[in-house]
Amino acid sequence: MARRKRFLMANLLEHNFSSCNELANSLASEIGEKLKEAIKKDGKASIALSGGSTPKKMLNQLSKLKNINWEKVDVTLVDERFVDENSSRSNAKMLKENLLINEAKSANFFPLFLGSNSLNEQAIEQMSHQQKYIKKPFDIVVLGMGLDGHTASFFPNVKNLHQALNSTKLAMAINASDGEERITLTFPYLISAKNIYLHIEGEEKQQVLEKALNGMVINDMPIRAFLLQDKAPINIYKC
Repeated sequence: MARRKRFLMANLLEHNFSSCNELANSLASEIGEKLKEAIKKDGKASIALSGGSTPKKMLNQLSKLKNINWEKVDVTLVDERFVDENSSRSNAKMLKENLLINEAKSANFFPLFLGSNSLNEQAIEQMSHQQKYIKKPFDIVVLGMGLDGHTASFFPNVKNLHQALNSTKLAMAINASDGEERITLTFPYLISAKNIYLHIEGEEKQQVLEKALNGMVINDMPIRAFLLQDKAPINIYKC
């Protein structure tokens, strides 16, 4: 497998693959091992995953791993659009179609959208109450990154970005750059995970990553909140 490793910073280890198929297989295998370790140690495991199209291939590979006791794995999302699971824009729909199948169909899924009519404090509290049953800190968090430098639902220069990065709450409502309502887990809960992975694919996102590494203003590129912190190691998987 063509993989090159290098430290970008003391807490950033880059895994660079010559093909995205190799990345998907390697990251799925890595996550599978971490899940097994957590189950062996604690009796259960937890993982928070990102949506979008990038992780689909990796999630499908992960769903096929047979040597994991999936009934002891709790799965949730890093963020979610405030849409029904039947919507093509639903991250929950993407997970159900790409991860919660095959061997992984017995995993315990905790969605962020619970069918409320409006995204308000009551909806957030209801979802947060359900999330209390997930093991924390998370054993694994897998982040993605947009071409604007956002990750989770931390979008550049939105009015409540500072709150999302510093809140003591598990989750909060946030408006995306396009005005779309979303639910996101907050930075303190994500950064406390035992294993954090950033999964990116393509030349454009490589350029965005390099730009993020060479700047300091988090509001402009919220991914920097993860890249520039020195408390948790981040494994960057890219192709």
